[in-house]
Amino acid sequence: MRVHLGVPSLATLSIGLTLGIFKVIFSTSSGVLLFNGVLSPYNFVGVSLALMTSFMLGILLALTSSLPSTLSGSQDVPMAMLAVLIGSVMAQMPDNTPIEQRFLTALGTIAVVTVITGLFFLLLGYFKLSNLVRFLPFPVIGGFFGGTGLLMIKSAFSVMAGISLEVANLPRLIEAGNVAKWLPGVIFGVIVTLWMRRRNHISVLPTAFFASIVLFYVGLGLSGMSFSQAVALGWLNDASATSTTQATLPVTTLLTQFSLIRWDIIFQHFDVMLSLTLIATITFLLYCSGIQLAAPQEVDINHELAMTGLANLVVGAVAAPVGYHTLSSTVLMCKEKSASRWGGIAYAAVCFVAFLLGNQVLGLVPKPVLGGVLFFIAFTFLIEWVYDARQKVSPVEYVIMLGIMLVTTRYGFLEAVGVGLLVTIITFLVNYSRVQVIKHEMTALQYRSRLQRPPNQTHYLQQHGEKVRILQLHNYIFFGTAYQLYEHIRKTLPSAAQAGADYRFLVLDFKQVSGLDSTALLAFRQLLQLLKKHDITLLLADLNPHFQQLFEKSGLLALKHVQPSANLDRALEWCEAQLLADFDQTLTVQDEKAQQLFTQLLPYLEPMQVEANDVIMKQGTVADEMFFVRSGCVTVQLESANQAPIRLETMCGERMVGEMGFFLWQNRTATVLADGPTVLYRLSRERMAELEQRQPNVALALQRMILEVLSERVTQLNSTVATLQK
Repeated sequence: MRVHLGVPSLATLSIGLTLGIFKVIFSTSSGVLLFNGVLSPYNFVGVSLALMTSFMLGILLALTSSLPSTLSGSQDVPMAMLAVLIGSVMAQMPDNTPIEQRFLTALGTIAVVTVITGLFFLLLGYFKLSNLVRFLPFPVIGGFFGGTGLLMIKSAFSVMAGISLEVANLPRLIEAGNVAKWLPGVIFGVIVTLWMRRRNHISVLPTAFFASIVLFYVGLGLSGMSFSQAVALGWLNDASATSTTQATLPVTTLLTQFSLIRWDIIFQHFDVMLSLTLIATITFLLYCSGIQLAAPQEVDINHELAMTGLANLVVGAVAAPVGYHTLSSTVLMCKEKSASRWGGIAYAAVCFVAFLLGNQVLGLVPKPVLGGVLFFIAFTFLIEWVYDARQKVSPVEYVIMLGIMLVTTRYGFLEAVGVGLLVTIITFLVNYSRVQVIKHEMTALQYRSRLQRPPNQTHYLQQHGEKVRILQLHNYIFFGTAYQLYEHIRKTLPSAAQAGADYRFLVLDFKQVSGLDSTALLAFRQLLQLLKKHDITLLLADLNPHFQQLFEKSGLLALKHVQPSANLDRALEWCEAQLLADFDQTLTVQDEKAQQLFTQLLPYLEPMQVEANDVIMKQGTVADEMFFVRSGCVTVQLESANQAPIRLETMCGERMVGEMGFFLWQNRTATVLADGPTVLYRLSRERMAELEQRQPNVALALQRMILEVLSERVTQLNSTVATLQK
C-alpha cells in the first residue's frame, strides 16, 4: 500500500496535537493500573509502557491504515484486564520472590499477551474473518464491558487511596484520612461524566484534568504541606522510586535478565490470556464499526485487523500493552474535512514527548486526579453499558447482561467468557427454534407443475388439487425447527381430513434451506411415521448433495412412503401423474368444442412429425406460425449464453404452442423442443389470413379459445402469486 502524506494543514495538526494530549491523559491514568500492590514502585513503568503503545501504534497505523484519519493507542479495556492478569500471576509467585523478578515476570506477561493478541488480529484480518466474532449477543458484550467498568472502579480506589474496593476493606476506606483521598477523585469522575454527557466536547476532559491539578497545588500551598510530605502521605507518586532507565526502557531490562522471568507461571494463565484476546478483539471490532459509520470513506476492517495485528507484534516486542484504534478521537478527526495522515503523526508525536519526559510528568499528577480519570472511564462504561442499555434490550436480556457483569467482577474474565459463550449458545438455540422454517404453504390448486396437460386432465387436477400439499422450507433446520415443522403438519392433518381434502401427498421443498443438522432427521423420522398412518406419501424436493447424503445414511430414502425429486416442479409432476391414474378419460363439453374447432381448422393446417430434441421454434426468431400438439410432448425453455436452459413448461397432447408471439407479432421469447416423437399441426400466417377471409366465425372461435387459455394461465398465476405473498 502506497502512503501519500501530502502537505499538512494547520487544522489537522492542531486537532492531532490536541487529541494527543487527550491520549496522554488517558494513558497516564490507565498506565498506573498495570503495576499495583507489591509492584507499585514500578507504576511509572506502566505509564511509560502505555505511552509507548500509543506512540508506536499511533505512528504505524497513521501510515498503514485504510483510513488516513485513524488515531490509535493503548486502551482502557485491555489495560484493566492486564492489571487483573498480572495480579493473578503475582499471587502465584512465592512470597519471598524478589521484587525485581516479579517486575520482570509482569513485563513478560504483558509481552506474551500483546504478541498473542497481535497474532490473532493478523490471522483474522489475513483470512478475512472479521465477522466471526460479531455473533456474540449484545447482552454478553454489555456484560463484559459493565464488568470491566466495575473492575476499573476497584482499581481507581487502589490508585487514589492505596486500598482496593472490597467488602473487607470498607472500614479502612471510610476512615477520614482515606475518604479525603478517594472522594475528590469520585467527585471528579462523576462531574466530568455528567458534563460530557451534557456537552460532549474535546476540551471537557483536558480542562477538568488541568484545572484539578491546579486546584490541588493551590490547596497544597494553603495547607502548608510540602511536596515531599504530600508524597509521603500518598497524595503524589514518588518519582524517585523508579530509575529513568527502568521507566523508559523496560525492554532492555527484559532482554538482559530474560532467565529470571517465571515463564511457567505466566503460561499457567494462558486461558485467561485467550479470553483477554477475545474481548480485545470484540472491543476493537465494535470501535471499527463506530468509525465506519462516521468515516467519509469505506473502511476495510480486515485490513485494519491485519495492520493492527502487525503493529501489536512490534509493540509486544518491547513489552508494551495491547492497543488499537481509538473510537472517539478517530471520529473527531474524521469530522475535519482536510484530515490526513499528518493528524495521526502529530498525535503520536505528543505521546512520544510524554514518553520521554516519563516519571517527571507523572510525579506531578496527584493520585486523586489519576484515580478520578480512571473513575470517569469506569463510570462512563457503567452508564453506557448498564444504565443506557436497559432501553436497548428486553428485561430477560438485561438480567443476562447484569449476570455476566457480576461473574466478571466476582470470578474473572475467563469465567465470564465461559458463561457468555454458554448464554450465546442457549440464546441462539432458543431464538432460532422460534424461526419459522415454513416460508410458503399451499396446495396443487394454487401451484401446479409446469407440465401443461390436455384440458380435460387439467380440469380434473383442478378438482383434486387439495390432495397435494406443498411446504416450501427455508432457513437452517435442526432438531428444534424440525420438530416445529412436525408439530405444524400434525396439527393440520385432522383439519385437512375434516375438510374432505383426501390429503394424499406432502411435498417438502428444500431449495431455500441453508443448512440441515443430522439431529433434525429424528424429527423427520417421526414425521414419516405420522404420515404413514394416514397413508400419505412424502416427497423431498431439491435436496442438495449434503442433504441427500444425510437422508440416505438415515435410511429414510429407502422407505416406501418417501419419494425424492430433483426439484419442486418434478415433484408436482409426479404427484399429478399419480392423481391422473384414477382419471376417467371421458371428454368434457369444453373438450368436445375443442375437437370440433380443430376439425374445422384442419384444412388450413400442415401436419408435421418431429423426433426427440428437434427444434420446433427458436428463441429470437420471427413468430410467423403457431402449432397444435396432437400427440407427444414439447418443452418450452428459456436460453441464455452463460446458463443452462430453464424449463418454462412442458405441453402434452391437445395443446397450442407459439400463439402469443403469433398474435402479438413479436419474436419468439423461448425455444420449443420435442420431448420425443410428436405429431404437430402448423398454422402459418398466410393460412390464418385465408381462414379469416373465408371462415371468419372459425377464426373468431380460435381467437376466443386462445383468450380462454391465456385467461386460465393468468388466473393460475394470480392464485400462485397471492399464495406466495402470504
